[in-house]
Amino acid sequence: MSSQTRYPRPLHEQRPTPASAATKIRIAILATAIVDALGGPGEFKPRFRYPFIDSMIPNEHFDVPPGTWTDDTSMMLCLAHSIATSTSPDGFHDPHQMDMYLKWYKEGYLSPTGDCFDIGNSTRYALDIYSKRQMQAQTPPKDRRFKSLFKSFTKATSSPQDYYTFSWSTLALAEIRKTLEGDVFSGNGSLMRLLPIPLVYYYNTSKTREYARRSSETTHPSRMCIELCEVWAHVIAMVMRATTGSSPYYDITGKQEEKKITKLDILHYIATHQWRHRKLEQAFKLPNSHPTPPHPPDDSPITNPEELESFYQEHHPIFKVLAEVRQGNPSERKIMTDLQPEGPPEEHARVFNLIPETTKIPSQGFVANTFAAALYCFLATETFEDGALLAVNLGHDTDTTGAVYAGLAGTWYGCEDDPDEEKTKDVGRDKSTDEREGEVGMLGSFWSERVRTWGDELVKREMVEEVAEELVQQQQM
Repeated sequence: MSSQTRYPRPLHEQRPTPASAATKIRIAILATAIVDALGGPGEFKPRFRYPFIDSMIPNEHFDVPPGTWTDDTSMMLCLAHSIATSTSPDGFHDPHQMDMYLKWYKEGYLSPTGDCFDIGNSTRYALDIYSKRQMQAQTPPKDRRFKSLFKSFTKATSSPQDYYTFSWSTLALAEIRKTLEGDVFSGNGSLMRLLPIPLVYYYNTSKTREYARRSSETTHPSRMCIELCEVWAHVIAMVMRATTGSSPYYDITGKQEEKKITKLDILHYIATHQWRHRKLEQAFKLPNSHPTPPHPPDDSPITNPEELESFYQEHHPIFKVLAEVRQGNPSERKIMTDLQPEGPPEEHARVFNLIPETTKIPSQGFVANTFAAALYCFLATETFEDGALLAVNLGHDTDTTGAVYAGLAGTWYGCEDDPDEEKTKDVGRDKSTDEREGEVGMLGSFWSERVRTWGDELVKREMVEEVAEELVQQQQM
């Protein structure tokens, strides 16, 4: 092994895989479904309290077979299908998105089982409000005071459907915002389905942010959900712009090159983002008591990445947990050792040893927890496979942690699958890391033998790929 090889590699040495926008879309959508299905069986189970998951197994909680994806992917596909098929000029249309979600909720549309077997509380609440208003819109009012108004409106628009689209849907969305705007409704239902927005609108930063906010407001209008969707969408859009050759991007050393960005850029953006919500600022930004980072919070090139990464390793709320975990085993890990004396498979010891204590990186359904857990999995690992394994073994809301991680990681690592060239092609990593292939897998890559197996065992994979292809066509318009 080369003396120049380091594992783990610093964030500032980890770069994404370049590929076309179409490839990134296809892979990221597929990746989300894969890790959602992989993590489904671990949902609702406490960390370290279930056997290490490394393959598709039955989801006993919902009594569905191995490889069955959940509401995370179904809602993501609904959003993607809406963007690809709505009559809006650029594809984004809030009422049409709600129509797709409602069709899934009521009829099992874009579900691997043909029915809605899993749905979050806030999503259900929002769709019930929307459904109620929809029924009212489709039935002319009986009260004489409203009959004349209804007739005059439909006469002016020439269609009762316009009355529904421009009146009742607006009213329903306003009611949802008013009813569910509190932090108590800050579940992860809008973050988990967000992916299609940055995949399609990545070239326009302001549009990406706006549509991320609006897509959350349809079911999760809390300030916390909206802001986290906006930030996560921006991160994925950063990766899309840097890897697809669509626009120049300053890499971390200051060179203006396409296809150059590192994981330190991602962490730096999140750490220096001007968070509007106080709790999010506390969770993802440097505390005020800490020293100022050795680089301004702007888009200028980072001149000393080693110094900046070392600073974050010591002070950043998320990244410093990774440093602590690498220094020793959490006490909580003894629980799993007691329950499973044999421990995880030896080949997964590296990933298992990255699992933090629950109090350090929670993974319940609260949106800030999901954001933090998915980010941790992305920063802690160097391959798509390792990050997926880490995500689905954190416990609690494993399917959603996995799905959110996979959206970003699929965009980061995504490339065409060519097994014959896998061992020779450059996937955006240092050449010296080839020598570690046997030890840690294809660093920086998406495809591995295990990932291919997961994909082959995915239920209704053709449905996922069909919607992804619709999104590709929309993005290319």
